[in-house]
Amino acid sequence: MMLNHNIRGVGTFHRCCYFARPLVRNGHRVTVLTNSKGNRLSFVSDAQNEFEIIESPDLLWGQLRSGWDPINVLRRIRHFSKNRFDLIHAFDSRPTVIFPALSLARRWQCPLIMDWCDWWGRGGVASTRKPRWLNQLFEPIETFFEEHFRKYADHITTISEPLRARAIGLGIPEDKVTVISPVADLDEMYPMDKKDARAKLGLPADAKILMFSSFVQYDVDFLMAALKRIWERHPSCILIVTGKKVFDQRMDANSNQVIYAGHVPQEELRSYIGASDLCLLPLSDSVANRARFPDKLRTYLSCGRPVIGTTVGEAKRLLADRNAGLLSRPDVASYSAAILEGIESSEKFEYWNREARKIAETEMSELVSVQKLEAIYKNTEKAANPVAAN
Repeated sequence: MMLNHNIRGVGTFHRCCYFARPLVRNGHRVTVLTNSKGNRLSFVSDAQNEFEIIESPDLLWGQLRSGWDPINVLRRIRHFSKNRFDLIHAFDSRPTVIFPALSLARRWQCPLIMDWCDWWGRGGVASTRKPRWLNQLFEPIETFFEEHFRKYADHITTISEPLRARAIGLGIPEDKVTVISPVADLDEMYPMDKKDARAKLGLPADAKILMFSSFVQYDVDFLMAALKRIWERHPSCILIVTGKKVFDQRMDANSNQVIYAGHVPQEELRSYIGASDLCLLPLSDSVANRARFPDKLRTYLSCGRPVIGTTVGEAKRLLADRNAGLLSRPDVASYSAAILEGIESSEKFEYWNREARKIAETEMSELVSVQKLEAIYKNTEKAANPVAAN
């Protein structure tokens, strides 16, 4: 069983699914328990996929519908009390995940694995939210939940090296903490011919096109400041933005150069990335950015497009020694200079494209993740039941 606190289709739900698919293909049975987007009364089961997805009802709303409902906690425990799973993998540790995970693992006498894929407390994501009173209220709560319960896990998986170091700093033995990068969706997200993608979307064949996929909005001001410098030198350069509409009236002067595609399905996202020359990954140097693995990086690389990023977090680890784009220092002047260098290096595009896809096919492949997961699961099951294992 894999438990997460997000609503279906958001955040750690995707990480559960990308782990579940290769496990199922290797003969395992996987159930993903996630949060319903709007249901407040009953559980809904979807067995149409390779694995079963169960949505639990939640009484809260908005941002609070993300793992905090105490009634959801009790419902999850009760709903599965008569079931039996061999292993639980809990994704992050908010109440609707950690309390059912601990209760059911104890009931079933099975191993508990915990995944860690964001740095919330101690100056992390929680400190970036507005208004300030919300930060002051939630940061200590976030810190407690993401740190206190790690010691109860039989193994910790993390999305990045900084989170692995943080887990070890909490007293978790090094051999019980493993980094597993996001899994590239190589079947759905693949390289497209640039001319074909632009013709499909009605974009000019000879334009310089930048791509920015927006979900979290930590670095919007940083990106806006860099883009203004780009448009001073290349006023006809086009920016495609998918996901959230992140720019306000401060971008009005260049509004004709920005295409807001909004939230689009995978096929359309693939076309927008395929139509672009360069994909943007603007990361300022913050605790949250050092620890997280931006999902857009996985998508950019899968689609075989070069990345213009900064030397922060997993982007640095993955790209520093690979020719799949450019990295800069995390300041506006350096980042805008890197974008300009990228725009003016069209002779390198094809080579960068191939190298980007190669990273996705190797370090982020399903094979790498499933081998790590199976080794962790096997070892924890042996430790939990050495007699049966022998």
